[in-house]
Amino acid sequence: MMHLVCNASLLIFLAKIDLIHLLPRISDNLIVPSGVYDEIVGQKDAASEWIEKNKKNT
Repeated sequence: MMHLVCNASLLIFLAKIDLIHLLPRISDNLIVPSGVYDEIVGQKDAASEWIEKNKKNT
């Protein structure tokens, strides 16, 4: 299993170019640190919508 740690820039950029939906194809375990999560959901945009829709509590 490959782990991918995402930073805010990656999530925001992929959302802006409408490719964020490809992240689950790259890795079966996406890790979004809590600070990154807070930064993303603090904005109301495509990245925050995607992360809220796809978050999993572990």
